[in-house]
Amino acid sequence: CFQIGKAYGEVKSVHNDNEEAFKWLLKAAEQGHLEAQFWVGIYYAFGRGTGRELKESVKWMEKSAEEGYAQAQTSLGTAYFTGDKGVEKDRVAGLAWSFLGVSNGDEAYEKNIPIMKREMSPDQISQAQKLSKEMIKKNPKLSHDALKSEGEKGSAELQCSLGEKYHRGQGVPKDFKEAVKWYRKAAERGHSAAQLQLGYCFANGQGVKK
Repeated sequence: CFQIGKAYGEVKSVHNDNEEAFKWLLKAAEQGHLEAQFWVGIYYAFGRGTGRELKESVKWMEKSAEEGYAQAQTSLGTAYFTGDKGVEKDRVAGLAWSFLGVSNGDEAYEKNIPIMKREMSPDQISQAQKLSKEMIKKNPKLSHDALKSEGEKGSAELQCSLGEKYHRGQGVPKDFKEAVKWYRKAAERGHSAAQLQLGYCFANGQGVKK
């Protein structure tokens, strides 16, 4: 669904159709595809292929950001920092979300951090740093590093979930070897879905020698 929606939404595509793009992106988003959720948020924010609905935009951005998708986190950070997209202005929360997004790989956004800091007091910056740590503590999915750390000591379900994230490139760069690593950990603990996915990886030479 996501690839179909992306194809229809490409500006340079001869099949460019924002309404059709939104339809397929929404389907993928509803199935839990993090990048699709991010794009649905963008489409709602600008009324692209659908009505402009800021609350819906923030809802989908938050879904994606809460699962660790870096661009959604930095976009949410901008929204809070500026009071844009229908959220109440909160520079501390904005910088905290931006810290998370940059640490998760949104390198293009990193240049904005010093600009944001210049508009804040040292105390506000300290609060943002503390808030981002508290957010990760409550929800390790917000940080790739924290999630991997939790996975090492966590449940088989969490390990399988990590495998799926790396297998599909959901919120993290696609990495078949990393996916196999986490599937194997969960599979060895008797997790049936992980065993199935591990078998699929071996059958298709994904992250392993075929």
